[in-house]
Amino acid sequence: MSRNHPHSKRLRRRPGRSLAASLVAIVLLALGVAAIWLSVARLVNGSWPGFLATAVQWFGSLSWDSPGTWIIAIAAVVIGIVLLLAALIPGKFSGMAVQAGGDDDRATEALLSNRALTRLATAHAERMDGVTTSKARVKGKKVRLTVTSPLRQPGDLRRRVAESVAERLQSTGLVHKPKVGVRVRSISD
Repeated sequence: MSRNHPHSKRLRRRPGRSLAASLVAIVLLALGVAAIWLSVARLVNGSWPGFLATAVQWFGSLSWDSPGTWIIAIAAVVIGIVLLLAALIPGKFSGMAVQAGGDDDRATEALLSNRALTRLATAHAERMDGVTTSKARVKGKKVRLTVTSPLRQPGDLRRRVAESVAERLQSTGLVHKPKVGVRVRSISD
């Protein structure tokens, strides 16, 4: 992901809210279709469908000061505030900025996703001597690696892996150097 504009805001990758928006859209669509169907049934038959008779009577008996009305109103307000906050509050960052060189006057920004950083750190760690498998997690500005080694006494393997992975990540041109932590597990564990 990159941006090339002289007056742009800083490029920050944040997770999308498409799943939440899709679920809310489906629920609202279903409620709208049900409301239209019930309204047409009311207009055609002159009365509400039988399964709604008790609900219609209950709603009809409510007054503005009844507890049922207040509970429904408060629930609607709470749901509305939660949905509004979910739309307005951005998610956590899901990438790290990369220095994208350019000799011209325009500044180029690029971003490496957390998934790409995870794959890069894992692949680099697995190429090292003494490492059988590796798993990485990126959270914020930290990269956590768990490596598996056939060595019973790993010695300085933790330090070597941490330094090598940190050097590899820095060579990608990351703006902020991530802190790399390594945990070594022996296969015999």
